[in-house]
Amino acid sequence: MRSLLMTFVLLALGACASFESGDLPNLDRWPPQALAAARPALRVEVNGLPKKFAGGWVQQAVKTCEASERFASVTTETSAAADRVARFDIEHSRPDGLPVARVWMGVTALTLGVIPARSYQRFVVHAHFLDANGHVLGTAERTVESQTWVGWVMLFALPFAGAGMGGLIDDTTRSILVEANDNGWL
Repeated sequence: MRSLLMTFVLLALGACASFESGDLPNLDRWPPQALAAARPALRVEVNGLPKKFAGGWVQQAVKTCEASERFASVTTETSAAADRVARFDIEHSRPDGLPVARVWMGVTALTLGVIPARSYQRFVVHAHFLDANGHVLGTAERTVESQTWVGWVMLFALPFAGAGMGGLIDDTTRSILVEANDNGWL
């Protein structure tokens, strides 16, 4: 009975903390100031991500574009007419390798979270802004990294954790939109 209680306590103290880092200038200038009175319709396209990330990335990028208040409408429909297209071509990699991450997650599970595990991911985002005719107006690139730690000691790291994958996508999209606005691509 005592070991069951101890197992429950260890599992209850388990947590996951994500930290982001990368090349994200311009975050202090959000939302971007309109350079022109016109608010174009925007279509967002996201390519290159595994299905695990693609849906969330698209949804978060659309929310961020809408929150900028720079666009009359934001859509992901390829058949919809748009004045501008923001195409995000994303390269996703795991520098530590997926097998290594899975082994450490297994060790964490076997030790009930006493030995923490880390998952490390890198996203290289190539954002291309196009006009209604498909001509490239400009390109921005950002590299962001996410480290996620899992284990019961992570409970104490939660106050210092980042906003997770949603925050990483939001910050990356914001940084790119500010650059695009500054260069007149919107």
